[in-house]
Amino acid sequence: MIPELVSNIDTYASILGMLGIPRPADAPAQGRDLSPLLRGERPSWTDAIFAQYTPDQVGNIEFLRMIRTAKWKLVRAYLNPAMNQLYDLANDPEERRNLYYRDVSAPNDSEVPALRVIRDSLDRRLLEWQRSIDDPALGLEKNYLEARRRARARWETPP
Repeated sequence: MIPELVSNIDTYASILGMLGIPRPADAPAQGRDLSPLLRGERPSWTDAIFAQYTPDQVGNIEFLRMIRTAKWKLVRAYLNPAMNQLYDLANDPEERRNLYYRDVSAPNDSEVPALRVIRDSLDRRLLEWQRSIDDPALGLEKNYLEARRRARARWETPP
């Protein structure tokens, strides 16, 4: 077992690394060769992994983005912010207690400021990653909320 965070996106680079084949110039840049970890070496490694699910991958209309560290997992659900999630994996490995909206539901809770800092930090890191991959989900939320506002205004305006 290796303690570092790895992802299935590392598979291609890892197979090439195990075979001693250099990555082709036109190959995707994402993914890291984890073969040094398997050999017991300790190269510098990232402390987070990222994931994205789009409608063509999950068979619905969700655009999900995720960041996971050793202790935390944050999931952003574009087009459905009520589905945003934050889990303390050290204390809740089965992800039963969503802490994303804890500050709304428990305003007098002493954990809230710390949770807000963690959530905001993970949100920033996720946003940086999304920008680095030119993620099309970045514009979805703004466009969706604006369309919803316009629709609501049409229905609420008397004829």
